[in-house]
Amino acid sequence: MRSVDDVFFNGTDLAGAEAVYIRTTLARRLMRSRLWEWQRRELSDSIPTHLARALAVLVFNDYDYLFPPKCCLLDKGVDRLPAFLPLIQELAESGAFLFMATTLLNLLEVSPRPAHLPLVCAAAKSWLAAHPDDRQLWIGQAIGQRVCSVIEAILTLAPNSLSPGQPARAFLI
Repeated sequence: MRSVDDVFFNGTDLAGAEAVYIRTTLARRLMRSRLWEWQRRELSDSIPTHLARALAVLVFNDYDYLFPPKCCLLDKGVDRLPAFLPLIQELAESGAFLFMATTLLNLLEVSPRPAHLPLVCAAAKSWLAAHPDDRQLWIGQAIGQRVCSVIEAILTLAPNSLSPGQPARAFLI
């Protein structure tokens, strides 16, 4: 996946549709795995290393079990991210566990954009449904603060993004 990303984000011969297709095929395979289903069901704060590595790369993060995940996409690369947003939203809504939240927020914090608002709202709604009273996730791991910071940064760029009739507003209801 890293090689595909390198070719796509460095503007060489890989079309956006091809990069999306490759990432989607791998992500859907991961979401059908027994390990993904177990992680979704258990909602554990820990995650098996091989699942963490596979998921991290799908959400544009690097992961080594000795260090926390870190986004590998730079500010300039975020401009090419919109084609991947539906898939990333599918991953985030399907995987309402801490590692998914962490890697997604790592990505969105690089350079929040108005196009990211439906994704962050849908993800947060899914995480809230799965963890309504989990103080460790929301406060201890700062997921709530990070979600709010991303939304605040987006609203600074596009103040009317949550106005009536806007697509992201539907996720707040």
